[in-house]
Amino acid sequence: MDDIAARRAAEHLLAEHKANARFTPLGPPDRPATISDAYDIQERYVALLRGQHGEPVGYKVGLTSATMQAFCGIDHPIAGVVLASRVLQTGARVRRADFGRLGLNSKSPCA
Repeated sequence: MDDIAARRAAEHLLAEHKANARFTPLGPPDRPATISDAYDIQERYVALLRGQHGEPVGYKVGLTSATMQAFCGIDHPIAGVVLASRVLQTGARVRRADFGRLGLNSKSPCA
């Protein structure tokens, strides 16, 4: 994917995120045609988020179930970046209204 299209797609996603809008799939010409295109967009999106949310501190795996993969039209898990301000410590309180789709990991590092 060329840099301009990837940047435009990332800026569109950021605008939706800031507006707390429900996610809508990207349309042509910014829709990723390959998983590599999607990661190009993600790289630019993360770069846009870093100013407000800090540096990458880890990674996450998504779409690990066949059901979610089918829902998204792919046949494999995907990877994402976790930014510093988005890591919450045990006991943190969150408001459901602050998240579009809240996912929690309840696994203790001691488990």
